[in-house]
Amino acid sequence: MIVTFATKVGSAPATTTLHFGEGLDANEVIPRLWQGAAPPAGKLDFDVLVLAADSNQPPASDFPGVKIIRVPLNDPTNQFYKAEQAPAVQAALQVAQAYLTGDRILVTCQRGWNRSGLIVALALQFLGVDANRSIDLVRAARGADALSNTAFADFVRAFRPTVLTAPPTDKTKLPKLLTLLGGAILAAAAFCWGVGRR
Repeated sequence: MIVTFATKVGSAPATTTLHFGEGLDANEVIPRLWQGAAPPAGKLDFDVLVLAADSNQPPASDFPGVKIIRVPLNDPTNQFYKAEQAPAVQAALQVAQAYLTGDRILVTCQRGWNRSGLIVALALQFLGVDANRSIDLVRAARGADALSNTAFADFVRAFRPTVLTAPPTDKTKLPKLLTLLGGAILAAAAFCWGVGRR
């Protein structure tokens, strides 16, 4: 599944901002995939919440009814620690998989710029968006400070994932497959029963 979106690159950040409780600073990067700053505790209108700031890992009980993905990353000036690269990719893969199932996802870090931008940009690549376009989408949503950590941006540009495919939407395929498998199992059982009787 290749995901395409019409977003003006280089324009001002998206104006859609969600405010829950005391306020949530987040913008929609693509439909159902949001990026933002550290969220306040409370009920969020999302299925999945990614906590990507090493300094902000509140308990799951702060966000009732939301699946939490934890990937505590540092954001040193223009560095990306090798030990944090695999966890970042794994979190991005989980985001892409959740996206393909129809979930609404919020990816956060302290300010909603670099660590969250890294995860979102990598997830977009798993969805078939090329590296430069994924960076452009993140910056269009969150502004010029998004992915300003050059090591993160370079990692995104060098990343070459296998593009995920959407789960089957045709519910008639599974019963047909089961019927075929069932027939094959019955034929194998009949053969084995016949051999065993000789």
